[in-house]
Amino acid sequence: MKMIPDGSSPGQTGSINPRIVLLALGMFALGTDAFVIAGVLPLITKETSAPEALAGQLVTVFSLTYGLGAPVLAALTGRWSASRVLMIALGVFSLANLGSALAPTFLFLLLTRVLAGCCAALYAPLAYTIGTQLSPPEKRGQALALVVLGLTVATVFGSPLGTWVGEHFGWRLSFGLIVALAGVAFLALLVCGLPRADASSRVSLKARLAPITEPYLLLALLPGLLWNLGTYTIYTYIALLLGNNVHITDVSGPLIVFGAGVVIGNWSGGMISDRFGPMRLLLPVLVALVLVEVLLSVAMTTLIGSIVLLAIWGAWGPCPLFPSSIVCSAWHQHTRTLFSPSTTPRSIWELQVERYLADWFCIPHRSPFLAGSEQVAPSLPYSCCC
Repeated sequence: MKMIPDGSSPGQTGSINPRIVLLALGMFALGTDAFVIAGVLPLITKETSAPEALAGQLVTVFSLTYGLGAPVLAALTGRWSASRVLMIALGVFSLANLGSALAPTFLFLLLTRVLAGCCAALYAPLAYTIGTQLSPPEKRGQALALVVLGLTVATVFGSPLGTWVGEHFGWRLSFGLIVALAGVAFLALLVCGLPRADASSRVSLKARLAPITEPYLLLALLPGLLWNLGTYTIYTYIALLLGNNVHITDVSGPLIVFGAGVVIGNWSGGMISDRFGPMRLLLPVLVALVLVEVLLSVAMTTLIGSIVLLAIWGAWGPCPLFPSSIVCSAWHQHTRTLFSPSTTPRSIWELQVERYLADWFCIPHRSPFLAGSEQVAPSLPYSCCC
């Protein structure tokens, strides 16, 4: 693999390095992979003859591997070159999705989802870190936001596109689309090269898991975690729900509406939180989300009702995460010894649980690498979530 010196390339001072776009493309592939199964689940159940509840576990094993595997894999690879680990993760991620596309049995498909989740757990946090290394100091916040943008775009366009491909050409080609996206990013990064990063001092698994012993952190994360679990338990079966109630097979349109709602919610929710405070926003939003989910079975009997409710559902979604992000941000500034300079933020266990277990929301945070930068990563929706 071609290696280049750390930092921005000559002649690019003050500008965004094009390789950051390639990292964002990898995140786009990763986000599409996380959400696309929800759109093609009826097709998978029909071809594999797997019960619907069992087929939904394709999402569960990916998410659990992604979230719970992140600190373990970070500890195991902590002394390796970050750039090399990222490239290996992206390459194997592409191969794992190729395995999903060619899976002869449901069990084989399930195992490929586990492998893809492991690769996602390694790639995503390293993409954040290396993206900042490719930028001049004054652009590092923007670089981090650009990498996260890959997940945002995947929510709005990646998952619906994969769903549309699956509906018209078969669910296996939905995974083929992800193979193509990840493969292009891998080959381009292989040609362009990445910053030369020395192996960091190894941070033990115990140190990486230390945040879960902080009660106030767990309490701060609880609303977002519970909401995400509740939301994506339903979202996983959204295609089946729409198919049974509205009698449509191609759900790519409604998924675009949901993704657009999430993006709008992130933008507007941040402004509302700044104006009135995140804690004042939390309770009304959680009550509204409960009402939305209660009304799902009633409102999703017509296409118009489904679209309106999906838009509201997506727009209100990110708001429970704002209080969590503020508490975590403050906590990070007092616990920097937990983070390895070349692997931040993949040692952030409390963010991994909320970001990757249930969805692809990227919670704003400050890292030691971004010290001095006034910008933080915007939240999105799994977030998924990772």
